[in-house]
Amino acid sequence: MNVKACQKAFVLLLALKKLNIGKFFANLRTLPESIGNLEMLEELDTSDNMLKNLPDSFRFLWRLRIFRANQTPLEVPPMQLTKSKAQAVGQYMAGLISERDVKSLRIHKKRGSCS
Repeated sequence: MNVKACQKAFVLLLALKKLNIGKFFANLRTLPESIGNLEMLEELDTSDNMLKNLPDSFRFLWRLRIFRANQTPLEVPPMQLTKSKAQAVGQYMAGLISERDVKSLRIHKKRGSCS
């Protein structure tokens, strides 16, 4: 599936509570950043596809209670974490982004890019 087409579709589905993209999109390799706009999403099934990383915006899915990623080669977050509560996955992603931002800020300061 075309990622740009997916992005447009996600924006139109802001009130969505359940989303099952497992099995149906077996060749899906990425989720669009716009998935973070699905503020009402409570259940997400990404099982049986080719996802390796969740987008940074995943951390905005605060209402997510169920997250499935069975038979998915997920690397970020680690697959073992997906067996935990869905909120733990969101917290992991938020921590990862914060850590990345801090490292980036340090690099910019060392180079003298920041005022």
